[in-house]
Formats: sequence, structure tokens, C-alpha cells
Amino acid sequence: MMLFHPPFAFPDRIDPSIIFIPLSQQIHFESNIAHYCKICVPVFLFLSGYSFTLSQRKGPKDLSKKARPGWSRWCLYLAASFFNHDGRYTLSLQSLLLNLTGLDTSWNLEWWFLFLYVAYLFSYPLILKVPPLPLQTISLVATFMGTRLYWHNFKAWYIKDVIAFLIWILPLTSGLMLGRHGMQIHTWLERHGITHRLLTPLCVAGVFVIGYSLTKYFFVSLCLIVPLLAHCLIQLHNVVPQALRKIAYSLGERYGFMWLTHSLLL
Repeated sequence: MMLFHPPFAFPDRIDPSIIFIPLSQQIHFESNIAHYCKICVPVFLFLSGYSFTLSQRKGPKDLSKKARPGWSRWCLYLAASFFNHDGRYTLSLQSLLLNLTGLDTSWNLEWWFLFLYVAYLFSYPLILKVPPLPLQTISLVATFMGTRLYWHNFKAWYIKDVIAFLIWILPLTSGLMLGRHGMQIHTWLERHGITHRLLTPLCVAGVFVIGYSLTKYFFVSLCLIVPLLAHCLIQLHNVVPQALRKIAYSLGERYGFMWLTHSLLL
């Protein structure tokens, strides 16, 4: 019996030449680890939501400036794509425009995040007008809906973009809520005697409980785990040696480029 069921599959993207030999026939360690590595997406969105509340520049012009670096990098990756001679790369106007804007990912699968990032970026002014509790409720429902729709494996690029928007909205709004109401949350925890020593093991337990109980709603579990995981990582950061921190900082500055370009080498 598997510990976690495979949350999703891409039947049109599996390389038939790849042979998978599991370490255990009962517990699929490898697939579980690979699936949960996708937590980098909700972690990034959680941090984006949190940092946006600290930003002083939230007007339309400021949001456009934030979107420009992302588009300039994608254009660079777009040019690099043609060094890889593959049937995916066609010079039709439709394919060029859809991939350049991130609406389609036929050239580079990682570009799906471009449209999502820009859509969330320009959604901030509207999201900030919604009170915290209704916002979190709507976001949770949206993530559940997006997860259910994801299983239908729609082919149209515009449906996939809508589904992605629904799935990953929860960590973004969770970061916003923490940034706006962090002091109130801290006060509430202190009032109920929940210290860092108690909160950390509770968060660790919550990560495992949520991950195990929501296997059928894998994306929902990832989104719910992120705030708990963020607290645990902060506590870990406070105790690791300075040398390891510098290595992590150095790698962190390059992770984005590695993620956005590694598919071009396949």
C-alpha cells in the first residue's frame, strides 16, 4: 500500500525511454519526494504576497515595472530556445505570440508561471480590498475547484491558465494575510500560550498530517503546508551555521534561472 497516492500525471509528457525502478514496492519514496518538490511554487507566491504588503509602491505603474524584468528574462530564454533543435519550436505567429506572453508553454514548460505571475501582480489592488476571512475562504474554495478541474486534463491553453490561477491563489493570499495581520496573529498566539518551542513541533506535525490526509487534493495540501513550512524553515535558519547560510543565499540567487532554463536542455 502506498503512503501517498500519485497526485497527478502528465501522460503526454512522459518519456518512454525512462525506466523507473523504485527503492520500495510498498512506499514510493522517489515519487513522493518529486511531487512535493513542487512546493517551490506556493512558497514563492507566499513570499510574494508577504513582501507585497511591505512594499510602498502599489500603483499600476509600479506593478508594470515589476512585470518588466520577468518579461525581459522570458524573452532571453525564448531566444535561447532556438539553439535546441526540436519539433516544438515553430516560427508561426500564433505560436510565437502565445509563448512570448506565457499563455502557452509548448516551447518551454516552465513558462507557464509567467502569465500566472503577471495575473497575480495586477490582481493585488482588487485582492487587498477583500477582508481577510472572506479572502481566505474564497481562496481555499478556488484552490479546491482548480484541483478538481486539473484532473480533467484540459488541452486548451486558456483553460489551463485559469486552472493554474485558481490552484495557486491560496498561498498568495496567505502571505498577504500574514503581512497585514502578523502582529495580531503573534498576539493571539501569545495570549493562548503558544510559544515558538511549542509552535514549531505543531507545524511539523501539521505538515505531515495535511500531506497524508489530503492526498486526493495534492495541490490543496501544498498550499496549506506552506505557512507551516515557512515557520519551520525560519527556525532552522536561526540555528544553522553561518557558512551554510551563505551557500544557501548564493544558490537562492540562481535558482530562478536554473528553473526557467533547464527544460531547454531536454
